Amino acid sequence: MDVMGMISDERRRMADLVEATDMDWSWGSGPLIRGTAEAVMLALTGRRAALADLSGDGVAELRSRTEASADRGRTRAE
Repeated sequence: MDVMGMISDERRRMADLVEATDMDWSWGSGPLIRGTAEAVMLALTGRRAALADLSGDGVAELRSRTEASADRGRTRAE
């Protein structure tokens, strides 16, 4: 199954090295982002609450990118 194919190009570029701890799956290269498959996929689809369930050197950068992306998506009415 092409898990990363389910993630938008913008979100895929946010990922460095992601690794699921509950299944045999990893993707990419760079600073590690590790967590359950559910937490990884939720974070990569922009669900900021899942960031708390991740570990690794790449989490701070993913958090920064996710928050910046969310800020760009907000409208003035919000």
